[in-house]
Amino acid sequence: MTLFYSLIITLFSVILSLDIAFSSSFNARTRGKSIDSLAISQLTNQVDSTEIKKVVDKLAGVRFERANKTHMQACRQYIASEFEKHGLEVSTQAVIGKDLSGVNIIGKHQGESDSCIVLGAHYDTVWNSPGADDNASGVSSVIEISRLFNRVKTKYTILFVAFDLEEYGFLGSDQFVAKYGSKIKAAFLLDMVGYVSKGVNSQKFPKVLRKRYSTIQQKLQTEKMVGDFVLVTANEHATDLQQILVKCTNNYVSDLKVVSIVADDNGKDYPRFFRAGDHVAFWNHNIKSVYLGDTAGLRNSNYHSKRDLPNTLSIPFLTDVTKAVLASLITLSSD
Repeated sequence: MTLFYSLIITLFSVILSLDIAFSSSFNARTRGKSIDSLAISQLTNQVDSTEIKKVVDKLAGVRFERANKTHMQACRQYIASEFEKHGLEVSTQAVIGKDLSGVNIIGKHQGESDSCIVLGAHYDTVWNSPGADDNASGVSSVIEISRLFNRVKTKYTILFVAFDLEEYGFLGSDQFVAKYGSKIKAAFLLDMVGYVSKGVNSQKFPKVLRKRYSTIQQKLQTEKMVGDFVLVTANEHATDLQQILVKCTNNYVSDLKVVSIVADDNGKDYPRFFRAGDHVAFWNHNIKSVYLGDTAGLRNSNYHSKRDLPNTLSIPFLTDVTKAVLASLITLSSD
């Protein structure tokens, strides 16, 4: 028994020393105004798929107050408690609609400047769906990134935001931007980032987009229309933000496939495909914003249904998306 306890103590000491060594190495690389690539690589390697899955499992269930008030309130408390646990300053914003009300949950990571970068995802669902992909996946990524950001000193303040009532007219993001927009430098929005379809021709590409975006369609056809990529969408104002994300993905998460698309005129020519998410509020206020997604119903047949369950998601894919966004957020916030 004595030998057993001795081995346990030795193992614990080794783990503790490794953690201290990592923290010292990371802190040494983050004292300046910019964070070097090794430090970013070290941090992205700390993204924990187990933590991500835990959040998805915890949130899964109808998250619409009129349909499931008890679960909705529990999810709000859980998101806020996770932000607090990760050292963020937590606040809420009441969201008021004509016949609906909701709550945005905001976690603030103070930077050297009050100018903000937003990382957001909506946490509400349609009335009949457990919303694992839509959008527990996005929220899990936001929460996991917030967990790791307590090690990072940034030039800009980071606002981690869980938006309410996206499914009912994007009310949460619209009212958030109306209040905080003047301070926001840029935003990353995550909406459905957890589903992969590996089958040939499992990825659809809308006919109405084929002429304007023929190059993208041809690329997907070359790869047999397999739905195993993350789509990064920007308007013309945010292509530099999009390029940062693509570059960081290539540098730090090279296994993650990325398809980039630019929506002309804030997506007004094809609103069904480009103006159906929280990013629209930022675009409408001329705030640089990109959104990441798995293309929703163009790939995921469980979209907005009772079948949108945690066991349908690809946690490795969701983990890679989280790493790419983390690297991009660090890069942008330390410039």
